[in-house]
Amino acid sequence: VAGVVWVTLVVIDGILTAVVLIFVVRSWCIKKEVDGPILELDEIASQVMCALFMVQALVVQPSRLISLWQWLSDFPSLLRRRGPPSLERWKLGVTLLLLNLNCWFRFVNVYFMWWFIQNPSLRPLEWELATLITSVLCGAIGIGLEKYFVRLAQRSAEIARVAVDESQDDRLGSGMRSVGDSRTPLTNGGDKLEMGGVSQTGSEVKAAEENGVVEHA
Repeated sequence: VAGVVWVTLVVIDGILTAVVLIFVVRSWCIKKEVDGPILELDEIASQVMCALFMVQALVVQPSRLISLWQWLSDFPSLLRRRGPPSLERWKLGVTLLLLNLNCWFRFVNVYFMWWFIQNPSLRPLEWELATLITSVLCGAIGIGLEKYFVRLAQRSAEIARVAVDESQDDRLGSGMRSVGDSRTPLTNGGDKLEMGGVSQTGSEVKAAEENGVVEHA
């Protein structure tokens, strides 16, 4: 429920911010000074959006920071906490660093937004935009890399499982063929044939068959 409310507020505030920006850009295009109420509405919408993403950063930061600490100090515990599939240490480290940078740059952006809330015109625009864009990029790349690495690990695990199954099937088939070959009679003169627990040569078998034919005759 909280996630749905958060997304709804972000969408509503995003629409409001877009409408305000349209009026601001329109005023710039016609070289007209932007009205005070429009600037105030733009600042309010920006502060609300900043607060919403600040809440998100505060929610996800503890788990990300704990994971990064475990990656540095107790990597096996991190793998057990995450569960399968297991990722290589460097892959997990890059992902966790980017996800934490997403939160850290967000905090810096909030600082610039809230410190100049009384005088927005004094706010350094380059720092505001730089921290905002960097935070978004770190979050997007971190989440994307994590999903990509997980898919690769799942694919590798599936390939290994199939290889093990095929190896077991090959061993089972080889064993069955060996059993079948051991029961094939050999009737050459010097070869032996197991019959009823008695070892006989091929010549003895032929003699027994001839005797049987004579007796029947």
